[in-house]
Amino acid sequence: MPQAFIGAARGAEAVSPTQFLLEQVRLGEVTNKDELVKQSLYRLNMMDPNNPDVIAAGIRQALRQGNLAEAQKQLDKLQQLAPDSEVYRRAKLMLAMTKPEVRQQLQEARLLATAGRVAEAKVKYDQLLQGNPPTLDLAVEYWRLVARLPGQEALATQKLASLDQQYPGNVALRMALARMYFSQQKAAQGYAMLEKVATDPNGTSDAADLWMDTIKTMTVSPQSVTALTHFLDVFSTGPQADIARKELANQQAMLADPTYQARLSGLAKVDSGSGVAAIPALKQALAASPNDPEILGALGLAYARAGDRAQALRLFEQAQKSDKDGLKSDKWASLIKTNRYWLLNDEGDKALKTGNTALAQQKYQQARQIDGSDSYALIGLGDVAVARHDDKTAEQHYQQALRLDPANSSAVRGLANIYQRESPQKALNYLNNLPRSQQAKMRDTLNSLQLDMLKQQAETLAAQQQWHQAAEKYRQAQKMAPNDVWITYRLAQALAQDGHLAQADAEFHQLASRKPGDPEQVYAYALYLSSTKRDSQALAHLATLPAAQWNDNIRELDQRLKLDQVLTLARQLRENGDETGAITALRQQPANTQIDLTLADWALERGDYSEALVGYQRIRAREPQNPDARLGEIEAYIAEGRLSDARQHLQTEPLTGEGTSLNTQRRVANAWNGVGEPQKQPISSNG
Repeated sequence: MPQAFIGAARGAEAVSPTQFLLEQVRLGEVTNKDELVKQSLYRLNMMDPNNPDVIAAGIRQALRQGNLAEAQKQLDKLQQLAPDSEVYRRAKLMLAMTKPEVRQQLQEARLLATAGRVAEAKVKYDQLLQGNPPTLDLAVEYWRLVARLPGQEALATQKLASLDQQYPGNVALRMALARMYFSQQKAAQGYAMLEKVATDPNGTSDAADLWMDTIKTMTVSPQSVTALTHFLDVFSTGPQADIARKELANQQAMLADPTYQARLSGLAKVDSGSGVAAIPALKQALAASPNDPEILGALGLAYARAGDRAQALRLFEQAQKSDKDGLKSDKWASLIKTNRYWLLNDEGDKALKTGNTALAQQKYQQARQIDGSDSYALIGLGDVAVARHDDKTAEQHYQQALRLDPANSSAVRGLANIYQRESPQKALNYLNNLPRSQQAKMRDTLNSLQLDMLKQQAETLAAQQQWHQAAEKYRQAQKMAPNDVWITYRLAQALAQDGHLAQADAEFHQLASRKPGDPEQVYAYALYLSSTKRDSQALAHLATLPAAQWNDNIRELDQRLKLDQVLTLARQLRENGDETGAITALRQQPANTQIDLTLADWALERGDYSEALVGYQRIRAREPQNPDARLGEIEAYIAEGRLSDARQHLQTEPLTGEGTSLNTQRRVANAWNGVGEPQKQPISSNG
């Protein structure tokens, strides 16, 4: 732009008469005050006729008056005085804009802009204006166009704001700026700009119209009432003021209505992200306005957030039908599509949880048809394949999901699980090759896999009775999970088997000090003590936990240990010759199969066959298939000489088979010998 157009606004410092008059010219041009321009130029031509800025101002005046000959004459003079100056180049461009062919090109650029072909229009403008419009009007036109390009509105706003600082007062420029501020949700700056425009009689009506149009787009609320009040402070007279007063009265009445208050409350809650909390107020508002698309849509969002997507979908469809002017048709279509997609996914999830893989697959596939760009339905299809034990298909779905969403942790976890089923090492290799960011998200899975591998290796070594090596692996696992009760239990078992009982005890002492009131710790520690033949200590440790915190495992262990103590004591009494005392001690205990078997066995051993039979049969009444009671009964029949009864039981109640112990096989063989049919004794499956 010429210096007179783009020069910086003068401050309070002293300026020369020429500078002052040039600023008057600029002011007259911006505010369309031709008389001010004419008078200032007259004086400038008297004072400094060869000043390039003065000549450029004369060219602009001639062009405004349509005097092309005078403009060309002044341009020729400027060329002689300053042929290489920026002032000359811009004046030349300004004059070129008057040529028919150039004006035709400008018209083509404007038509492209009107047709919405903004990028093509900008190319045309740049070719014509060389990136620097020669007049303020063209500058406003150009930057308004640029603002329509994606991501360029902020730059255009900045450029126009800079021009307004240099040349304050231009109505078209300030109206363009106000519109951009409102578009960028900068309402305060937009209203401030309209207030400036309103001070110019030429802009008052335009400013009032835009202000009211902006208010009309607002939901009736305390904010819209404030905007109307502010409007009336600025525009106190005229037709727009009358309209504003009526609108203000209407809005104040609406805000006093409880139904409308419910509407505002519900909408505000939805805007803030609420779901269930917004539903009552929105339902109250909907009862008064059953076809209000905004309320229907907000209620749909609330139900969607509350998890009721079926109801949400119905409301979105109703909102779409109620939106007669179609202003938000794209919004409703998007919400309906999104909600249908997630509704189908929800239905797929529910079907998968109930084991209906066919229905789950159908729902996920339907969801994919609605939105093929989202990965959730693919994850669902992968989960369906896993449920069907089809890891190959699952792997394909998870990999496809990762192509859509490379950071999808569900897909990564699904693949890791597949590979883990093949081998923990393969899963570890997969996870270790992920980008660091994804590894961080999968850290728990990585650690879990490493822990599983260590436990697996330790269990293999323990099964081979390589106790020292097993203990080392369990110790490594313990470092990763120091509070895992069962790792400590297995470590202690391995140490004890390796002859390091003190070390084993120390491991449990440390665990018990870290988790003193933990039922699982108490149970595992007592189990360990029992396995190392310290039943009394085991019972004492169980007693450290209040009975109210006992679970079934603890109660069962406590009963077993106490029974073992009673049986041990009774056997000692019997071995010392006090069988009567031993029997009395056992019969004082609650009914128990092991005690009844022991008493029956003792009766058989001392020749009291009748009592032995009663004991065995009492057990069989409770536990018909108890093998020890069945064999004891047969042995009692044989001892009594009732061979036919014994033979009948041997024939009708097979007592051997796969998994039968050697002791049971031996007793059955002796029984067949006892009834005189040794050829029928079982052949040992154990060799």
